[in-house]
Amino acid sequence: MIEFKHQNNKKNLILFVHGFCGGDDTWKNGDSPSFAELLAQDEIISNNYDIANYSYYTKLTNLYSKVSGIGTLLKRLFGTSHGKLAKNVSIEEISSLLTTEIRFQLQSYDNIVLIAHSMGGLVAKSAIVKAMEDQQPSKIKFFVSLAVPHLGAEAATFGKLISSNLQIENLAPLNNFIH
Repeated sequence: MIEFKHQNNKKNLILFVHGFCGGDDTWKNGDSPSFAELLAQDEIISNNYDIANYSYYTKLTNLYSKVSGIGTLLKRLFGTSHGKLAKNVSIEEISSLLTTEIRFQLQSYDNIVLIAHSMGGLVAKSAIVKAMEDQQPSKIKFFVSLAVPHLGAEAATFGKLISSNLQIENLAPLNNFIH
């Protein structure tokens, strides 16, 4: 889901992508302005770029996937969607969702700068690599990765022993997705 932080209909976009169990607070330090707010305060950046966050569902456990059949039926009947999936999906699926958002919701932008943290960097990298493999033109012109486990995260090796979270499994160093 794309949420704009600074929008003046520019042709360039800075898009933040958070990491595992992250969200808007990934880009804040306490009560200080967020990274996006600091960038928007810069005259050159604010005159040339819109700024937005790409958010996706990521929780340590899959609580929503264990909802009973009745709960699932009620959700379908009364539509409790809040704009993003309410379960942990693979990093590759999140990347496909990001690609779709870029293709349709962000089609007016000529250039996109991705700033990604942790697992968000793997999401962004997957989107970039997929576009290259498919030989598709990409609006992503620059990628900044902050604390991204490009070779996997050792903690995920142990985490997948106690959790069935697909994202933790994808983060393991020996997982096929990482390579």
